[in-house]
Amino acid sequence: MIINLKARFLFYYDTNLMLNKMLLIIEYFCTIHKYYKIISSPMKNIIYLALILLVFNSCGDNNSKTKPSVLIPTTIVGTINQSPYPNIIFTDDNNRFEGKITNGQFSINTNIAHPGLYVVAYGRDKSVVFINPGDTLFINAEGQRFSRTLSFKGPLTEENTYMNEKALLDRQRYSTKVKDYKLGEAEFIAAMNYSREQNQSELDKTAAKKKFNPAFISLMNNEIIYEWATDRVNYNLYHEFYNKIENLELSENYYTFLQDLKYDDASLLGSIKFKEFISNYTGVFAKKEMESEKDTGLKDNAEAMAKFNFIKATFKNQAIVNFLLYTTLKQHIRYEGANGTKELLSIFNSSTNNESHKAVIQNDYSKWENLEEGQAAPTFNYADMKGKLYGLENFRGKYVYIDVWATWCGPCRKELPHLEELQEKYKGSDKIVFTSISIDQNTDAWRKMVTEKEMQGIQLLADAAWQSSIVKDYKISGIPRFLLIDPNGEIISVNAPRPSSDRIKAKLAHLIEG
Repeated sequence: MIINLKARFLFYYDTNLMLNKMLLIIEYFCTIHKYYKIISSPMKNIIYLALILLVFNSCGDNNSKTKPSVLIPTTIVGTINQSPYPNIIFTDDNNRFEGKITNGQFSINTNIAHPGLYVVAYGRDKSVVFINPGDTLFINAEGQRFSRTLSFKGPLTEENTYMNEKALLDRQRYSTKVKDYKLGEAEFIAAMNYSREQNQSELDKTAAKKKFNPAFISLMNNEIIYEWATDRVNYNLYHEFYNKIENLELSENYYTFLQDLKYDDASLLGSIKFKEFISNYTGVFAKKEMESEKDTGLKDNAEAMAKFNFIKATFKNQAIVNFLLYTTLKQHIRYEGANGTKELLSIFNSSTNNESHKAVIQNDYSKWENLEEGQAAPTFNYADMKGKLYGLENFRGKYVYIDVWATWCGPCRKELPHLEELQEKYKGSDKIVFTSISIDQNTDAWRKMVTEKEMQGIQLLADAAWQSSIVKDYKISGIPRFLLIDPNGEIISVNAPRPSSDRIKAKLAHLIEG
């Protein structure tokens, strides 16, 4: 029954006739009323969410055509004292401005069409600034403490000073938000509403005194609304995480707050919190659909594919679709490399009309093409504690699960008990071999830990730490990294699930046990 309803829902969702949509809503409510008692609580939430989205999209402007924008010359200049980095980068979703720092000075001349919030990347430090077309932004900072010493001059001083001070304060409030996520549903909602009211009151009072740019006020209002909405959407996930529980069931009307929000308005893309909201919203409900359809996530691109499907079924504004598809695929490539990317890339290219997004994604993907599933896996030649050399050719005829790690790496050590469980499960199997390759510079520390922990599997030491061939060949930028190779020496995954993940248990069972 539910499948038939879903099919009819999608048919009407794609029509442009308001009458059809309203008739469907009425029919849907009647049908749900009849069958409501046999539907699980999580499924009720999903169905209710679908109704909210249908109503919203019936009333919204779904015109995907973008009006031509007028580009206005805009300048960003600044001084960074004792700068250890050669450049500073300003980005939003469609623009990237890079300034070369010479003798502590930089200047950027560019053209932008709309006021917006831009992420400023300086080394590993990041901040956010407001840029208005035609206005010059002057910034100053200390190179060693960039975000904490950031100051402004010129026509956008008050706006950016307010925003930077608020960002620093929000960092201090982070521990409070963690405590809020641990609260029960009613208490959490009350805490989020109170926080939203306080933020709004603070903005209103400051804006009245400082006479902020009207576009900035509008952006800040959206920041407050969608930060609150993001926290509400993320509650289920973080409540379970911080309280170390599973299968939290929310009240049947928990998601009613969504019906008062705008989703398909491209003008909101200037708000960072709005983009966080639609991204998190997509992730949460795509996962719920995977769970409702009992998708085990066995495929490396299962999560990204679920997001793609949700995005295309939910959002109509092309600019919103472009943004979500782009960020979803970019994140997938960052964490999964070439794993399942070719299929996603084909869908992406046929679904977006943003050529700059296509160029960025193609560039990201091209770096991983030689590490796709089915390609010959780059080999290595490393010694164990007795000096015996091993390479992939030693393991022909078996699956190989490789852990690239180091003794000083906390997340690596956290995975060790789970790795031992996998090794114990397949102990004596002639179908799989487990090998751990350390990139420690301190050979003694590696030997000591392997000996004291009585670590199982084949323990190898890479010859040059971060400059080792395995790091370069497999594009490893962080550890732990797990690799899965098939009996023919071909790649299954160059970013395989960690031992603590249920995905690797399911994947190995599928490969080895059939």
